[in-house]
Amino acid sequence: LLLCVTHYYNNSKLVVCNPYSGQTRWIQPRNDDTSGPGIYGMGYDINNSHKILRLSYWLDHCGCEIYDFKSNSWRVVDITMEWRISGQGVSFQKNSYFISQGKRKVEEVGSKVNRFLLSFDFTSERFGPRLPLPFRSCPEDSVILSTARTKKLVVLFTKCDTNEMKIWITTKIEPNIVLWSNFLKVDMRLLTERFWFPYWIFFVDEKKKVAMI
Repeated sequence: LLLCVTHYYNNSKLVVCNPYSGQTRWIQPRNDDTSGPGIYGMGYDINNSHKILRLSYWLDHCGCEIYDFKSNSWRVVDITMEWRISGQGVSFQKNSYFISQGKRKVEEVGSKVNRFLLSFDFTSERFGPRLPLPFRSCPEDSVILSTARTKKLVVLFTKCDTNEMKIWITTKIEPNIVLWSNFLKVDMRLLTERFWFPYWIFFVDEKKKVAMI
């Protein structure tokens, strides 16, 4: 299934498409839906019931809602968020995975931030424990999450003050552990201009060692 957001900044509608059957479903937000950008993830529970997770931030509060395909309805989920998710979710093994970071104090702005990997279990409807990424980063760096043929997670890292782009791929991932290996390193000086990838997506081919961004 493919989840598409029609208007990122006002979240007016969602549409889910099944490219194999050609079926689509338009999903209306809740009547009291808050304005502002939302963060989405999609997966399914132990009963193979597909669900959509929506997170919305305003001030220091985070709202969490789940759409259930069987009931065709939204409901609010009470989850205390001690961290901030900084990108859209990637579906992997029933769950959604996100790049996250701890809430930073004012005096910590501009310093190294402890980004980590976070999963959302659609059966328990809870976030899992923090899982480490293979690097440390600052807010200006690009960190993008993807999958490799739905069997592995892949993360791309571009540091703001260097000309290198690095990609790591998981060799093992479980609810409480993740192991990474170096997959690809690209010298960005070969390009004619500087590139920065804040919200892009990418795909990799393990056998050919190729990444398409």
